[in-house]
Amino acid sequence: LLFVIFELGWDLGGEIWRAMADKKVTSPKLSAEDSLLDEPMPQEGEYSMAQLKQQAQAKLQNQAKEHKVSGLQDAKVVVDEAATAGPARLFFNNLENCQVTVTAPHVRILIAGCTNCVFVLDAPVLTRVFEIWRCKDVTVRLTHTIGTMQLDLNERLTVEVERPGQLKGGQVVWAGSYDIALKFKEAPGMDFTTGLEQAAIVWKDKELTMSHQFYVRVVDGRLKEERLIRVNGVPTTERELIEFDEMVERNRKKYEKLVRDMLKERMPSFQTHVESPEDDKPSSKSDNSKGESKKPVAGDGADAVRKGSHPDLPEGVCPVYKVVFEQTFDAGVKLREFAGIDVHGAHILESFPSLSLTSILCCGYMNEQLELPLIGTIICPQMPPKCVIQESTASHVIRIHGDRRLVVIQCEYKLPTAEVANGIINAILDFAQRHNSAGIIAIEGMPKEKVENYETLQFLSTDVRFATVMKEHGHKPVTSGVISGMTGLMLAEAPLHSQHVSCMLSPCVQTHPDPRAAVATIKAMKGFLPCEVDTSDLEGKADKIDKAVRNLVAEGQKQEELSSSFPDNMYL
Repeated sequence: LLFVIFELGWDLGGEIWRAMADKKVTSPKLSAEDSLLDEPMPQEGEYSMAQLKQQAQAKLQNQAKEHKVSGLQDAKVVVDEAATAGPARLFFNNLENCQVTVTAPHVRILIAGCTNCVFVLDAPVLTRVFEIWRCKDVTVRLTHTIGTMQLDLNERLTVEVERPGQLKGGQVVWAGSYDIALKFKEAPGMDFTTGLEQAAIVWKDKELTMSHQFYVRVVDGRLKEERLIRVNGVPTTERELIEFDEMVERNRKKYEKLVRDMLKERMPSFQTHVESPEDDKPSSKSDNSKGESKKPVAGDGADAVRKGSHPDLPEGVCPVYKVVFEQTFDAGVKLREFAGIDVHGAHILESFPSLSLTSILCCGYMNEQLELPLIGTIICPQMPPKCVIQESTASHVIRIHGDRRLVVIQCEYKLPTAEVANGIINAILDFAQRHNSAGIIAIEGMPKEKVENYETLQFLSTDVRFATVMKEHGHKPVTSGVISGMTGLMLAEAPLHSQHVSCMLSPCVQTHPDPRAAVATIKAMKGFLPCEVDTSDLEGKADKIDKAVRNLVAEGQKQEELSSSFPDNMYL
């Protein structure tokens, strides 16, 4: 509170303190491993300091009276606390050849239509907002911090400050003005002059008009002028857009590392990394062979498959599998099955990356919890040349694990082409029909800004029993829409085959991997799967991820707070 009052003044600090007393303002303390950034994100029902500050500023402006000085010539004007009787909104209008001194703290100040005047502002502006409009030959001397100074339609305007630090964190926004000079008494080397004529030269744009806006800020210890652009109505600059994209990429990598590290505690082999097709070149061109006949293949390794954790093998020795079945599909996609496979009548879960990681989280967790053995792979020459290692077992990126309880087909890498996707769909359908599968279940996340209810999923199926169970548990059928990716392609093929295919759509947070969506999906499958999976571990991970994610997004929130701490005005 002392810091707030010292920094913002008693009136604004008091308003924020009263708001803090009325509203829940918390700052969750995270452990060292969770504290990836400096500040946590407010939870639902909580308020950030910037939000409270903005509310307090708006309240002060609404309560403050207007103190207007207008129409004077050749006068000396002093505005002190006796004249304003408390913080006021100051308005100086149509003054000529006047010298104005302000010593009374005020809420905001507007100078309009003044000519050949000098304004000495020797008092704090509680909102740190200054507006100067349609003035000529005017000098403004400031002794306090600038938040936003809006300069529009002025000619020969000089703004004098003591030191560059008064503008740190603030900004000068100008439009339609000529010869604006910013002068620093303690750092004359940073003096800066701008205006439409200067900007036309710098930006090499002779078509600049009165409506074009520019920022002047202190960036890396130097004054920097940037052209204002609007993205979805929000004012910003090209530099800020680049910095934002870089921040998103940094946070994406931190999200990925966070989820990897947390899941590694109990699921050391589970991977959540999703790469684009551009990350790796295809190992070779597709042979585009289609529909080759099924044939048993004698493997080069042992006669019997070694399952489970392979306790009989020395550490660092990879088990060898005997391929007993192989078939080629479109785009050179090959399905291989290993000796010892026994999945007759089991449901099949398929997991491929899409708009979210819900299916990967869900299928990876179930695979680990049920300790399903590796029973086959799907390969394609166009897929990235990668080796996935799980429990010292080397495999291709598309793995098939399963037994009579459940089959999981999973891949963490995006498919390179639609042709490859079609080939993989045909391979999965062939696998399901030959092993008399009870049904293929495709899992998909529905990214949302905010998830109100995880428990209600949407679904569509060719299986009457599946649809009946889902409706009995309160889930909603899909009646219209478009589903993309492998899930959509699998569902589109479903009416053309005798094999049952079902789709489960789970709401999930769009900004980061959402284990709660995976938990809800696993629970929804209890009604028709012969096996149950304890989700308590995944729910615990969800709580830890939620805390760490609030810290991760704080970096973006800081920039938002910087802009939101200045109230909107008639120009921005």
